[in-house]
Formats: sequence, C-alpha cells, structure tokens
Amino acid sequence: AFQLVTVLPVINNIVRNQVFIMIWGEAGTPPKSALWIFNGLYILTFLIVQIFNISPNTVMSLAGAFIGFVIIYLLPVGIHFKALMQKKALEQQGYNSIADGDEGEASNIAEFLRKKQNINYFLEYAVHGVIMAVGVGIFIMQLVPLIQKLIDYL
Repeated sequence: AFQLVTVLPVINNIVRNQVFIMIWGEAGTPPKSALWIFNGLYILTFLIVQIFNISPNTVMSLAGAFIGFVIIYLLPVGIHFKALMQKKALEQQGYNSIADGDEGEASNIAEFLRKKQNINYFLEYAVHGVIMAVGVGIFIMQLVPLIQKLIDYL
C-alpha cells in the first residue's frame, strides 16, 4: 500500500511527461482531456493487471514482444514503404533525383531505389506484406499464453 502512495504517482508523472513531450513537444501544453484520458488508461492498466493477477514476467514478455515487433518488423517495412511512395511520387512528377527535396532515412532509401530502374510495386508490397504478416503472427503467438490464462481464470 505504501508504494501506491509514493512510487506509483512518481512513475505516472515520469511516463506521462515523456509521452506528452513526444506528442506535443517541449513547449506544447496538452489539453486537460488528454491528461484525464492518460491517467484513466494508466490506472485501468494497473487495475486489470491486479484483477487478473498477471505476473510481472508476463507483462515484460508482452512489452518485449510488442517492442520487438515494432523494431524488427514495423519500422524497417514502414521506412521501405515510405521510400517506395516517395519514389513513385517522384516518378510521376518526372524528377530524377531527390537531392533538392526531403532529407532523412526514407529519402536516402528513395534515392537508392531511384537507381533501380524497374521496380514491381505489387511485388514489393506483397513481399513486405508477407513479412508484416509473419511479424503479426509471431506477436499473436506471444499473446496465446495470456489468453489461455484469462480463459482459465474466467
């Protein structure tokens, strides 16, 4: 009970500040409704974990599975899709180089892809869609033990 009064509000404040800085930036002030929604979801998360008696190991494995999915599957495929969209837009506008345009990782990849003359967009999207489907499948497989535990509990 002592931790609920001392540690949990401090952790909530740290997490809330980090999330809101990512969304609104250093100088931005989030609306009051965002604060209420975040605090409500934060409390609801802890309440669900306590009601279903979910072990911290399960929570950490799910968080690791989600972060691993994002880092290994979602980000690389997302950057590649963005580069493909930039390349397609450049082709429609008739540009040969994007050196004058956007900067960043996706632009560098789009410049690399520009050198590849004939890209089959359907094949690119299909292959990367299969990669994403495999990633989603692996993520769902990580959820199976938790779902079984919830079914057994009910």
